[in-house]
Amino acid sequence: MKDAWTEFKTAVLPWLLAGAVVVLLQAAYAREAENLRKALAAQAVELGRIHDLIAQQGYISAPVSTTTVVAPSPTPAARPRSK
Repeated sequence: MKDAWTEFKTAVLPWLLAGAVVVLLQAAYAREAENLRKALAAQAVELGRIHDLIAQQGYISAPVSTTTVVAPSPTPAARPRSK
């Protein structure tokens, strides 16, 4: 029979380390997502200011879009075959 330390380091320790890695990765992802959200919000504010400045000078510009959705092209297997 294996002693307690050998059993712990072969069966339990790898799972504890994997769990710690997952927690650290989730925290890093959340931090980066928050930074990206702040950067996009600041960019939207600046684009709005530029749009207003252009409008004040008498020029017409396209409205600033908040969402752009681009449909993916179908994969070759999903396209109908031409004869």
